[in-house]
Amino acid sequence: MASLNNIDIKAIEEFFCPQKGYLLGFTNATFQQFVHDVVGVDIYDQKYEGKSGSKANRLWKFFEIETNKKAAVLLKSLIENRELYIDYEFLSNGKRSLLQNKCIQILKSLENGQREVLVEFNSFAVEKSFSALVDEINKSLTEDNPTFCIDRLHTFTVKYLRSLCGLYKIPYDENHPIYSLLGSYVKHVKKTRGFDSEVTELILKSSISIITKFNDVRNNQSPAHDNVFLNYEESKYIVNVIISMVEFIVAYEKKHNQSFLDNKTKTD
Repeated sequence: MASLNNIDIKAIEEFFCPQKGYLLGFTNATFQQFVHDVVGVDIYDQKYEGKSGSKANRLWKFFEIETNKKAAVLLKSLIENRELYIDYEFLSNGKRSLLQNKCIQILKSLENGQREVLVEFNSFAVEKSFSALVDEINKSLTEDNPTFCIDRLHTFTVKYLRSLCGLYKIPYDENHPIYSLLGSYVKHVKKTRGFDSEVTELILKSSISIITKFNDVRNNQSPAHDNVFLNYEESKYIVNVIISMVEFIVAYEKKHNQSFLDNKTKTD
């Protein structure tokens, strides 16, 4: 999954979707052909549908689920060919230049693999993003549709654990699975500051095996791929268990990481 944050997505959106509802001057057909020519995937596959199935939503979903390498290849081609696929320039010269430079910085970060997330880590933003996700999941649960929550929750959890690994300089790369990220994080916390209760540590360690199976459910029984979906009762149960785990980590980090960032600033 490409390591893009909300600031990155906002810059990319403004640069390539300056007119709301459009992605440059692409039609559905030309966008599909462009992406296929560049990275060899069908952007109209169901897994890239996103919230609405629009071209912009499919682009964001591509960045959300694909690797840094693939995201970099597509972003580079979009930057290089932007002028060929825009009907009318809605940006001023200064704003266009600013956004282009930002997108080039994002591209370099993607090409380098692991991104430096320390300066971008914001516990309030994480809490707000997680809260919005939980609201979205609760809405899906009331609509008897918990299976569709699994992929979204998996994506958020991977990105969040990656951000924590980046924050604390825990080695990882884009191929590290979700359970490896969680295991590395728990090991780091135990070594550096520990938990007040052994039960907390025990629950988190047991969560590593749980999240391993959660990864399997996401890949084989959710809309992430062309799967037969898991039944309602089990989907809801799994989603609630994973939410509880992530909710604890978000709260724990909100309490602890600000002092870490303050100390990091003093020593840099």
